[in-house]
Amino acid sequence: MDITIKDSDIKTLHNDFPVFRKYIYMNTGWCAPRSKKVQGAIDAFSATEIEEGVANLDVWKLHEAARSSLRKRFAVFFNADEDEIAITQNTSSGINIVVTCLDFKEEDEIIISSEEHPAGIVPWIQLKRLKKVNIKILNVEPPEVLLNSLRKKITRKTKLIMLSHISCMSGYRFPIKQISDISRECGIPLLVDGAQSAGHINVDFNEIGCDFYAIPGQKWMLGPESTGALFVRRDLLAKTESINAGYRSIKSLDTERLEMEIHPAARRFEMYDTNCSLVAGLDAGVEILTEFGIKAVEERIRFLAEKMIEGLANNKNIKVLTPSSYDGKPDSGLVALKINGRDASSLTKELYEKHRIIVRYFTKENILRFSVNFFNTEEEISKAVYSLNKLAV
Repeated sequence: MDITIKDSDIKTLHNDFPVFRKYIYMNTGWCAPRSKKVQGAIDAFSATEIEEGVANLDVWKLHEAARSSLRKRFAVFFNADEDEIAITQNTSSGINIVVTCLDFKEEDEIIISSEEHPAGIVPWIQLKRLKKVNIKILNVEPPEVLLNSLRKKITRKTKLIMLSHISCMSGYRFPIKQISDISRECGIPLLVDGAQSAGHINVDFNEIGCDFYAIPGQKWMLGPESTGALFVRRDLLAKTESINAGYRSIKSLDTERLEMEIHPAARRFEMYDTNCSLVAGLDAGVEILTEFGIKAVEERIRFLAEKMIEGLANNKNIKVLTPSSYDGKPDSGLVALKINGRDASSLTKELYEKHRIIVRYFTKENILRFSVNFFNTEEEISKAVYSLNKLAV
């Protein structure tokens, strides 16, 4: 298979990630490795604050410029409008903002999948506790079966559908465009958890047609922790407000009349100041992805994931869980697997200590997960395959 990004193109990039000198890093699905470019942007911004003073008017202007730059970069990257992007702290904060925007009542229904991250489960359990809403679980099945199951679960009481774009556990890619079509047809908002998709696959908000899309900065977007974004579709902005608000949510404030005007854009959900050093770091992370191009990044990720899965195919003790739902290639770069008779947590430790490979595991279903990213090399994939085959005997 001829791919756009080759190992030779990755060599220079490897020099920007010090961790690659010591380890094979295959855990972006938890948190991306920190590049010198991202850390440099963070340090440079912090140095200015130290030298000039955080509350300096000129530094304040730099803060506003950093936020504006990130909104614009996200808008271009995801084919959205800048006004549809709010800067957040992570996926969880984006999801919880949406929770506060909808008027949930007793017996309202929320549909989630059987493979959601706790960040996509806990807010709804809290709503169940506080407002007695009902949670419906959509089992992860082949796309056409899942779509039919979704249609059957929707009722007049369905208030929201929230699904991951890519399952954190199995790497399954949900047919989000078709799900969005169904939700639009039924007049039900769709919130997408983009924790494992943003920066991993080509995501076009206009093409998808979802209502909300929550993104972390620290995973596939290559930014630092405590950063992220929330997309809110433009035609929802006029009628979507959080019950929470802060100084950054408002366009104007009259303290005598106790009246205020909320920002017309998604900025209304930016309720308080954020660390702009980290904002600058995420901006630098998105810039790395932009330089390579997200379509080429996705192509290389799936090529490497396919190479890894093929290398494990003949080992009867290894069961690969990552499906190939659409074009014969893996749905994503999350290669999830089980090894007969082996505990995933001990395997994770052994891979780290003996083979210098960084991965993660899920206690639920005893899953070992490799996050294959575009910065991995074919040699690293071969080493990971060799190590797994040695462990699965």
